[in-house]
This record gives sequence, C-alpha cells and structure tokens, in this order.
Amino acid sequence: MKVGGMKNISAIFLQGLIAILPILLTIALVGWLLTTLETYLRELLLLVIPDDAYWPGLGLILGLLLIFGLGLLIKFYLGQVILSGLNKLMERIPLVNTVYSAFN
Repeated sequence: MKVGGMKNISAIFLQGLIAILPILLTIALVGWLLTTLETYLRELLLLVIPDDAYWPGLGLILGLLLIFGLGLLIKFYLGQVILSGLNKLMERIPLVNTVYSAFN
C-alpha cells in the first residue's frame, strides 16, 4: 500500500474517532454519575432507613432529587450568591482551578 493510502486510512480513522468520542465520553460520564449517586447515596439512606426499606435505585432517585433541588436553589438570589462564592473559591485553589475552569 502506498504512503498516500496510509494517510487516507489514518485520516478516516481520525474522523471516526472524533465522531464517536463525544458520544462515548457522554455515555461514560452519565454511567459514572448514576453509579456514583446510587453507591454513595445508598450509604446515606441506610443511615436513615432500615435495610429492608431500601430498594435498588432509591439512591439514584435521591441523587436526582438533590440535583433538582440544587437547580431550584440556584434560581433564587441566595443560591446565586452561594454559587458565586463557590466559583470564586474554586478559582483560587491551585490545580483545581485548571480543571474547574475547563468545565466552567
């Protein structure tokens, strides 16, 4: 195979990678978020409710409700003040500010 052909194959592969990468990263991030919510909030729930009252997915539901509640809080002035303060704090922490500013 000619060198020109290899460049063409590499370019096509790179195009495919660029097309699929955002989809795969989104699926991985959502999967990680759902698993993390269920794992950590399950432990929190078991401090409040008995083991037999817990069912799989309850931690996830609590997590989604907490995220929704945070969204409601941010709609109000006090929530915006708190969020602004947290943003300023995150921007002042070395190394954290680099990661945080990439998402903000």
